[in-house]
Amino acid sequence: MLVFLVLTSSLEIAARKSGARGLFGWIGRLPWRHPAMAAIGAAVVNLALGGVFAFVLIQEKLAPLLSDTFMVPGYFHFLTIGTVTLSFLAGFVVAGPALSARPMRGSAWLVRLPWLATLGLAVFGAAGVAAGYLGVPRRTISVAYEGLAPPVWSALMAGVGTGAAIMGVAMIAYVAIVAVSLLAPARAGDPRVEEPGGPRAYRDAPLSGRAEAGLPVAPGGAQPAGVVWRGDGTVAAERAWVGPLAVLVLIAAMYVFTALAFNLMHALPTVALGGGGH
Repeated sequence: MLVFLVLTSSLEIAARKSGARGLFGWIGRLPWRHPAMAAIGAAVVNLALGGVFAFVLIQEKLAPLLSDTFMVPGYFHFLTIGTVTLSFLAGFVVAGPALSARPMRGSAWLVRLPWLATLGLAVFGAAGVAAGYLGVPRRTISVAYEGLAPPVWSALMAGVGTGAAIMGVAMIAYVAIVAVSLLAPARAGDPRVEEPGGPRAYRDAPLSGRAEAGLPVAPGGAQPAGVVWRGDGTVAAERAWVGPLAVLVLIAAMYVFTALAFNLMHALPTVALGGGGH
């Protein structure tokens, strides 16, 4: 929850300092056309989903029943692929061109692929968590048990496979585009391409008449459009509201899915309950 709060609040304050107003108006001011922003935005969504189900798994009475079920890989991929991997790739998108002096290619695809991966993760995670709630084991090659397993198990695992395929294709394509951009031979005359809304856009922003009026300007002589500056040249403080509110929504979701898990476990037969322990 602390990581989620820091990420969302940082993004919100940065957007509000660039002139965003209203409770949710800052979301539209973020540079969504930049591949790194798209990856980080998707990572925040996946971090929230993974955090909700992680809370369910640490409950004392649920952990022995769920720790050997498919709920574990179902929720954990939101944190590994959906959060950690996408965050690292976002860093490569920013650092790679700066270190290699090569522009990032396929930016339009890099903006869409994190959300396609998140869609696959949502299908994978929803089916995996539901399968875990219903007793489907993990670390098992086949969950059919020679036709003795409930039919719903096979249907849920088909959903897991579908989500995994979507997620896998999106991530492979993303890594391939980044690798080609960084490893391909540099072409003569290649411009240093920067995405709309990137650092250069802020650096080259007009002074909006501050210098002509004799008022202080930001260090370096440029400022983002819409920033509120005090008379001493410092930026007026902005407050983040959506980040803390989102944490409250996360806490509510944690309790909802925990209660759902308890109710489902009580409804299972005793033999199924015993199958989840170590």
